[in-house]
Amino acid sequence: MPASKSQILDLLKKSRYLATVPESSLKNFLPLIRHKTYPVGHQVIAQGEQNRELFIILKGRVEVKTDQRQLYNLSRIGDIFGEMTVVTGQPSNSSVEVLEELEALSVSAALLQEIKSDNAHELSFLFYDWISRILADKLHLTSEKAKRFEDASAELRESLHLQKQISENLRQTAAELEKSKIELEELNNLKTEMLGIASHDLRSPISSVITVMETIPTCYELDAELIELLKEVKETCHEQLTLVNDLLDLAKIESGRLDLDISHFNGEQLINVFQQVTKRARLLSRHKQLEVRLEVSPELTDCAALTEPQFIGFDVPKIQQVLNNLIGNAIKFTPDQGTITLKLEFDADRQLLASIKDTGVGIPAAELSQVFDRFHQVKTRKTGTRGEKGSGLGLAICRNMVELHGGRIWVESEEARGSHFFFTLPLIPRTTNI
Repeated sequence: MPASKSQILDLLKKSRYLATVPESSLKNFLPLIRHKTYPVGHQVIAQGEQNRELFIILKGRVEVKTDQRQLYNLSRIGDIFGEMTVVTGQPSNSSVEVLEELEALSVSAALLQEIKSDNAHELSFLFYDWISRILADKLHLTSEKAKRFEDASAELRESLHLQKQISENLRQTAAELEKSKIELEELNNLKTEMLGIASHDLRSPISSVITVMETIPTCYELDAELIELLKEVKETCHEQLTLVNDLLDLAKIESGRLDLDISHFNGEQLINVFQQVTKRARLLSRHKQLEVRLEVSPELTDCAALTEPQFIGFDVPKIQQVLNNLIGNAIKFTPDQGTITLKLEFDADRQLLASIKDTGVGIPAAELSQVFDRFHQVKTRKTGTRGEKGSGLGLAICRNMVELHGGRIWVESEEARGSHFFFTLPLIPRTTNI
């Protein structure tokens, strides 16, 4: 028997995504919602076709597939599917088929367009704000799962190391080592699959949500409170998109699937690369009135400083990413009207030495050894001087990219006196291919 409007309203009021929405607004939302049932074998969403409905499971189980390959099942009360295609307006990349008789609430974007009442704008905003909350919540859960996966991976590596030690003295451990090897391979395959899902199912939808959040104010007249809410949703999406991109970069590095495209430079070309980074940093720091300086050693401008068999060489986009991460942290943790200095020189071993010094809040001595660890955030500076947030992965990515070039990275800092980050890039023989 179809659910009554009062029953549907009760279900909506229990949703964590609608907890702050007034009951009067929820009642106006009821014309968009239908109570539906589907038999076993029914294809609720077909791959390659348009879908304009968001589904909330009340009872039953469905299977999500792409190209006939099962991705996952949904069966919990409150599980949601269909939101990606509603936001993007693109044909569905996956199909959803009923495995156990399905009872669900259907929220129709098509019905939204047919509403001509005075509250049509409010309903439109409520609908897309709801979807944005759902996507943001799913991204948060994905981040937590990624952290748990990283912890599980670390525990497995530790177990494998212990088993190898035991195997030196006991032949009987050979079977356990083989079992651990298989488990590690399965985890690695799971990691690769997770990356594919994250890249396919998260990056594009997040970008679409950001686009929707930017488009809504241009299509509807909104009051200041709604505009501020849209801004908060968009900022949350940007934070999650940064986290997804950082996770993908770090996983590519650690899996050995990140290749370097080395370019070599004379002194003038090298300085030009760092000038571009400095120019970008000045633009990003204008709101805090920071002074961003670039200091270059005179010998770098002299090509004769390099011996003929060697050259300065690195992968430009990747080293720019390192510089942008380090300078971004300096901007984040330096109070207004502070100073950031980017310096370029040769060290005592004739390696290229780049450093970023700021007049920010600094890092406690007890945490200096951990700043390049994944997901580590200094307790006293989890947010910037203006509340800026980070993923805890930026410095780990910097370390991996510098070490991939054969260099090293380190930091010197005093709490309340600023931080000074350094990294080196060795000169490369012209016969070397990386």
